[in-house]
Amino acid sequence: MLSTLITSKARVELITWFITHPGERFYYRQLIDILNASKQSIQNELARLESAGLLSSQKEGNIRFFWVNKDFILYKEINSMILKTVGVGDELRKSLSKIGNIKSASFMGRWQTTGRMPALISMSW
Repeated sequence: MLSTLITSKARVELITWFITHPGERFYYRQLIDILNASKQSIQNELARLESAGLLSSQKEGNIRFFWVNKDFILYKEINSMILKTVGVGDELRKSLSKIGNIKSASFMGRWQTTGRMPALISMSW
């Protein structure tokens, strides 16, 4: 769904990765390996996302580390979009598909702000 709105696959993957790993730092080559993407696309998108303010970076020795800037003006909105489309939702769908044919499931918890999985409160088959 998000790839329809944002046409750069590398940008979607980077935004998703950083939003779903808040507080963690990653370096350029590490992101290439994690996302299995081309060097050029990762390099270009890191520069774009940093210049936009979504990412911050710091060079330590020969390595530049990147992390999501939680103070970015649109961070909460982007975080909400990512978690609704690919974050917790995908993980829940994968886990619940192993159980069987579930018609509905209800969850509670502050997963958007805490980053913790919501508590399952009811399911129906």
